[in-house]
Amino acid sequence: MLIEAVGLGLLVGILYYTIVGLLPGGLIVPGYIALYLHSPLRIFSTFASSLVTFYFVRYFIYNFVILYGRRRFLAMVLVGFMVKWLSDQLFIYLPISDYLPGTVEVRVIGYIITGLMANSFAEQGIMPTVYSVLIVSVIVRLLLMLFLF
Repeated sequence: MLIEAVGLGLLVGILYYTIVGLLPGGLIVPGYIALYLHSPLRIFSTFASSLVTFYFVRYFIYNFVILYGRRRFLAMVLVGFMVKWLSDQLFIYLPISDYLPGTVEVRVIGYIITGLMANSFAEQGIMPTVYSVLIVSVIVRLLLMLFLF
């Protein structure tokens, strides 16, 4: 299912970019988000960690290093990786799910998704990226349900 979701995400994302002119977070982001649409807390935590990554790179690392192009992309992906790892460590040692009803997962989706979305935040803005990711992910999820189930 992952291969189909990422493939459809690539196709729909490219079509969306052609029509609207906005990137949906990155090439593989809509496919991964589409797989987790049934878990809104995971999607929220992924967007929150992307915001943390974006603001950390923008307001902390920019003070020490000149970042543009590939260097900015690499900084976003590396910081996003570290934010994901730190959030996983936080949820291991501080089990928040014990206090929430049912089996709720608040973990971040993927190790690279956070950095890809943070890079899109830097390129085209936060809200256009959020809207684009959600629109393309819903379309991918609907296509997955239509073709695979």
